Amino acid sequence: MRTTLSCLGILMAVGCICVSPLATAKSSDRTVPAKADGNKFSGDIGPDSKSQLDGSVVITQGTLKVTGTHADMYTNQDSALSRVVVTGENAHVEQLDDANLRMTADAQKIDYNVETGLAVLTGSAHAEKQTGGAVSGDVLHYNAHTGTFEAASNGSALIHVTFSPKPASTRTSDK
Repeated sequence: MRTTLSCLGILMAVGCICVSPLATAKSSDRTVPAKADGNKFSGDIGPDSKSQLDGSVVITQGTLKVTGTHADMYTNQDSALSRVVVTGENAHVEQLDDANLRMTADAQKIDYNVETGLAVLTGSAHAEKQTGGAVSGDVLHYNAHTGTFEAASNGSALIHVTFSPKPASTRTSDK
């Protein structure tokens, strides 16, 4: 684990902490089409466009699943989904890594750049790894390529990080 202090422009007194997991997001997810479902769609699905999805939003690409009540979706020059901004009380993202371990996260807003693998979660953000680790803060940055988090908090609010204990079978006796 590496602890860093940083300033993020719009945040005051920001504390960042990086948590390194054992694996990264499932690499095969980037090779399958992205699919989006919801109650109402408006916009274009052509190159360099923006569209909106409302209602029970579910966006998937392989094991990556993003849900919420509203999504702004952006495509690149090849008409591939390049960025998704999901909002709502139910804004949620989850994905398996190459070891088939799940990462889940919730926030008021999730801004996921499909091309870079970077997600910014804002507003009561909380993420957990299936291995038992968790991180919470006002703002979480998740890098799907490296599997690392950075957490930041405004003002006097604290970042909360939980690390899993060593499994009982590998603990040494204190006797």
